[in-house]
Formats: sequence, C-alpha cells, structure tokens
Amino acid sequence: QAFYASMTDDREVKLQISKLKTPEKIRELGATLIKPKHTEAWQIEKMFSLNKIKFENYSVLMKKLKDTGYGTKLENRLVYPDLLFGTYQNKGSDNLGKILMKIRDN
Repeated sequence: QAFYASMTDDREVKLQISKLKTPEKIRELGATLIKPKHTEAWQIEKMFSLNKIKFENYSVLMKKLKDTGYGTKLENRLVYPDLLFGTYQNKGSDNLGKILMKIRDN
C-alpha cells in the first residue's frame, strides 16, 4: 500500500488505498497511478527506501530477514505477473528479492 500511495499527492486516493483489503485490489488501483515519471529506476528506489524504513523500524522483521542468512538468495516468487519486483513462471527481474538481500546484507 505504501508503495502505491507514494505515487500520488491526492489525500483521497491515499485514503482509498489504505482501505483496500486485498493485494489484487491494491495492485488494480496502483496500476492506474503509474505515470511516465515513475520509471523502473524510480520504482526500484522507492521500493528500496520504503522497505529500508520498514525493516529499520521493526526489529522483529529485521531479525527474521537477518535470520535468512548472509548471502542466501531471496526470491519473490509470485502467483501474478509482476516482472519488475518478482518472478512469475520463471521470468522476471526479482528486484524485491534483491532489495531485501541488500537490506539484510548491509
């Protein structure tokens, strides 16, 4: 939710996103918010910064992440096609997995 909410300054849209209950609904609304200025590089940097904040502020989550072991590959396997942040049917860039490994290993 935070990722898509970061794509808009409209408070009503942010509120609408916060009320969505399923990942499918969040992705559906989020897809309408992606603009040309939201390049893949921008999206990856935004996802990194949001996850860094999350793990730095929630020590329980950071411990779980660290417990996966330094150097262990983390993969974001998905049941829907998001080839930027995950893998789907053995295709995709898996940038979320790379982001989590970077946070864990630093």
